[in-house]
Amino acid sequence: MNHPIRLLPGAGESFGSYLRRTAHALGTTPRMLTTSLDLTPGETNSLLLDPATTHRIAELLGLRTGDINDLHATRWHPTVVDLGYLGHPQRLHRPWIDNLNTRFCPCCLAENGYWRLEWRLPWICTCDDHEIWLHDHCPHCGSTQRDDAWAARSTPPASCLSCAKPLTEAPPEEADLDARRRTYAGHSLLAEEDSTIAGYHVSAGTALRGWRQSIVIQRTLQRQNRRDPVEHWTARDADRALEQAWPLIDAPDPVTAAAVVRRWMLAYQRPWPFSTERVSTFIMPLRHALDDVRAIWGVRSGCTSGDFSQDR
Repeated sequence: MNHPIRLLPGAGESFGSYLRRTAHALGTTPRMLTTSLDLTPGETNSLLLDPATTHRIAELLGLRTGDINDLHATRWHPTVVDLGYLGHPQRLHRPWIDNLNTRFCPCCLAENGYWRLEWRLPWICTCDDHEIWLHDHCPHCGSTQRDDAWAARSTPPASCLSCAKPLTEAPPEEADLDARRRTYAGHSLLAEEDSTIAGYHVSAGTALRGWRQSIVIQRTLQRQNRRDPVEHWTARDADRALEQAWPLIDAPDPVTAAAVVRRWMLAYQRPWPFSTERVSTFIMPLRHALDDVRAIWGVRSGCTSGDFSQDR
């Protein structure tokens, strides 16, 4: 059954947000709409849809299949976010994309009422348009927000799914310039722009892998490795992790990159923590930096087996 109201997707909007806005315009609940579209909860999480379902939903909603794809993380596959890590339709294996929860910019929600897919990427921490920190929780009830098209009650798209109060009332907090620059660099990766890491030119997808791995290296050598899931960090937590790893990520040349790792290792003052097998999982620029430091540092007795947070 085709639906009588057709909304155009917003620029960068997520599939869950689009379904929620459509349900609100139709005066129904998101769950009733998605049920009428014969979608399951795992198919409304804005990660991906199979081609047959994409074609069917596009016809029902009066959109093109390309419009539906643009509402999903498939728009970044495989150049930036590799959905090959998808072990189950509802779960990515240690991804840098949230499975369900999302941040939000209260100013953006006040202006257009839709949720951007990029807000589910933990390394997008600030709003470029308004130069403020993205929020992670409702300012009224403190609940995390969900990019959810499976809600059982109808609420305005810019309101909290838990308490139904407006998220636009969250106080805007100005983000510092360095944090905005890191988010801007993240947006450049989403645009598939080549980047540099540890002094080497790499593709956007390789750079993002390097960001994740640089955080693993820094947190390991600062003894901050607690296996914290990246997708549960707040915007400030995620940016702080990036800030601490940034000297390695943004090193102008390989010699400087190795010097950064060596400085971290000197503070570590324990046996070399990365096994040969572990190092082989890192991208080549970081592998070179680690190999350079290891050659100078030497392998001490009692070397661990590399039992640290996996980035894959």
